[in-house]
Amino acid sequence: MLAAARSDHVAFVINISGASVSFAEQTFTEMGNTARQQGLSNKQVGEVLELNRAAAEYLVTGNWEKYARQRERALKSEWGKLAAGFPGSPDLAIWTFLRGVAAYDPLPCWIQLTEPLKLSQSPKMRQAWPVQSSRLPCKNDMPRASSAFESFFPVALWYVYGLE
Repeated sequence: MLAAARSDHVAFVINISGASVSFAEQTFTEMGNTARQQGLSNKQVGEVLELNRAAAEYLVTGNWEKYARQRERALKSEWGKLAAGFPGSPDLAIWTFLRGVAAYDPLPCWIQLTEPLKLSQSPKMRQAWPVQSSRLPCKNDMPRASSAFESFFPVALWYVYGLE
């Protein structure tokens, strides 16, 4: 998308994944879906998301102790296997990567496009994530992108979401 915005040689853009929300928002959605797919209760899903929030807070504040305590409690919980996937040390390279992408908002790049754009999500995509598929990031960001693009694009915009 960014390359298309900077090139005179691109005729149109097709967006299948619908990434118009931040990486952080996508991650929260993914963690909730992962927890549900593992059969966790709503309360446990909330706990997973709290750990995810603590990780996001660590990225911003550098307060490792709070995150580490929450992760340690989570490791001892019924969903400890899932918690083990969260980084366990402040010096891991993943934190550097996450600091670089977590707050990135792709929408300003999208609105630089002057080419026709098609946003698309098929019913098959939702079938790939059958549990809580209505919470896919695309469900949230396709309408966000669509309304923003309608304001900024002087060209045709197709919005295909598929059948419920």
